[in-house]
Amino acid sequence: MEERVAYHEAMLTFLHWRQDIEAWRANADARQDALEARYDALEGRVEVAEGQIGDIARVIPEMMEKLGSQPLSPPHQAAIQRGVTLLHDQLGVPHAVIYNELRQTFRVGKYDQIPDARWPEVVAWFRLRIQAAERRTGAASRDNPFAEEYAEQGSLF
Repeated sequence: MEERVAYHEAMLTFLHWRQDIEAWRANADARQDALEARYDALEGRVEVAEGQIGDIARVIPEMMEKLGSQPLSPPHQAAIQRGVTLLHDQLGVPHAVIYNELRQTFRVGKYDQIPDARWPEVVAWFRLRIQAAERRTGAASRDNPFAEEYAEQGSLF
């Protein structure tokens, strides 16, 4: 009879162990299901984010193009107008001819459509023509809007 008691006690220990294993397995399955659900949710969010990133990446060049091509600022436009008048007064060339040459050089429909980023090129364009006009007439220009432009940067030589 002692053997039977020992057998049943061992069987009871085994059944408790098996019950613990099944509880652990059920808990592990529940945790795995929860982790898979979180993974699927995160994967969906990543796909949405990738789609949004793709949309943003597609729009950025367009935005940069629009931002990068800001038209001439009002002070720069006023300087161009004064420069055209100066050249007209010195050379007697009609305003329209000077504006037309400027538009053709910078390939725009109107001078105010020149990108503000190209302002240094505009200054160089005017300086070259004003200096040529001064040599031709032998008189220094008064009220030259481009005479001191960028002078505060100094010289390389």
